[in-house]
Amino acid sequence: DDFYTYCDQMGIMVWQEFMFACSEIPDDIPDMQSQITEEAVYQVKRLRNHPSIVMWCGMNEVRGSFNEEEEERYGVVTLHYLLRGVVGQLRPETPYIRSSPFAYADTENDAFEGDCHNNLSERCLFGASFKGFEKYNYEGKSEEELLTERIKNFERYVVGTESNFSSECAVLGLCNYESLVKFTPKEKISLDSKFFEERFLGNPYTYVMPTFFERQKVLAKGMFGDLKNMKDLVKKANRSQYEIMKTEIIYSRVNGRSNGFLNWMYNDIWPTGTWSVVDYYLSRKPAFYAIKRCFAPLMTEVCRIGDEYFLCVAKNGEGEAKVECEVTLKTYHGKAEISQKLCGSVSGASPLKLKIELPVLPGRYFEARGYVCDTPFVSVCDLGRYDEDRYNTEYSVNTAEGEKGEYFVTVKASSYLPFFKIWAGENADIEDNYFDLGAGEEKTVRVLSDIQPENFVFNSFDDEWNK
Repeated sequence: DDFYTYCDQMGIMVWQEFMFACSEIPDDIPDMQSQITEEAVYQVKRLRNHPSIVMWCGMNEVRGSFNEEEEERYGVVTLHYLLRGVVGQLRPETPYIRSSPFAYADTENDAFEGDCHNNLSERCLFGASFKGFEKYNYEGKSEEELLTERIKNFERYVVGTESNFSSECAVLGLCNYESLVKFTPKEKISLDSKFFEERFLGNPYTYVMPTFFERQKVLAKGMFGDLKNMKDLVKKANRSQYEIMKTEIIYSRVNGRSNGFLNWMYNDIWPTGTWSVVDYYLSRKPAFYAIKRCFAPLMTEVCRIGDEYFLCVAKNGEGEAKVECEVTLKTYHGKAEISQKLCGSVSGASPLKLKIELPVLPGRYFEARGYVCDTPFVSVCDLGRYDEDRYNTEYSVNTAEGEKGEYFVTVKASSYLPFFKIWAGENADIEDNYFDLGAGEEKTVRVLSDIQPENFVFNSFDDEWNK
């Protein structure tokens, strides 16, 4: 109840779904109909006076979600009559849709109407023949080579994912290592442990796909190379979730078609490693911070879309804002090689996507530096993030205590600093985390923590992560 009150106060819009998901309801049984009706009436009466609830939805991924609907299947009575009737009688002012995804086409997951469920990771895995899922023209490559190529170039497959509203984007990522060791027996912490195959199950579609643990290993290895141990997998799998989710959101904000985006999902309800961005122990995964940055009221990000790079700018609110920027190709040690000036205008209704016409070379990064009106921004994009021989990072960190008991961590990069991580104790409140810095740049981050700063741990992507 406190959740809905908070959403009312903060102006957060809630999509309220009845608790039927991914399963067929035996609603041809009269007693079952009565129980469903009783529950629905109770919940609508309980919640109907909350202005934050802007829509009611019957179910998630059931009848006709990904193939043509069969009238003989269970759920017709519940979706089309019982739940619709209860909402219409008790809260007629609020829209009701029967399920998500929803469309009036032959399949519910139609990109041209309603809402859609999709994600890039599945396009990479199942576009090739992963576990025999789909026959594919290998073009002289082995299955592993083809998978690796697709995963390293996952941004190619974001083009064409436009929809009116992306109501579920699910990208897998392991829990943080400090969480994993809490529920895993020490002797079972290994890459080939059956424990994780069992622990990471739970989706009703598991029987028709490779296990979640196997998929995460494939994505992590495909992006960042061989996996040394579980610590290495945690780091690489979490970064793969971060990179894919980041690209999904940036593209959704600037493609000119999408009107909304929801990630699946926020948190876990048991110790595991799934699509969540906050794990069971309330530890924030890297993808949490990617989402936070990409959903900011003003987003300025350099991103690969297809086989090209763009400066992507999106803002909330009304009114136009002028964008002026210089994009520079730099080596990892900060040597500027060639630049390009970009300019345009952005508004809430018209996001900006400016193409970068500079060479894409390994061992380099793009640095975009400019202004949106009077607001300065710097955005960097690593062009060699999947190279085996990467960074040899050099950086320094200084921590100072503030007046209100918080700490301020200042990191200065002498070379390109990839995926910088601050660990400040269990469930510390860290303003920003898992970010890249260009050579010569520095960033100060506010941290609220119960431990002393001498116990903080700082890592780049080059390091082994123990937390």
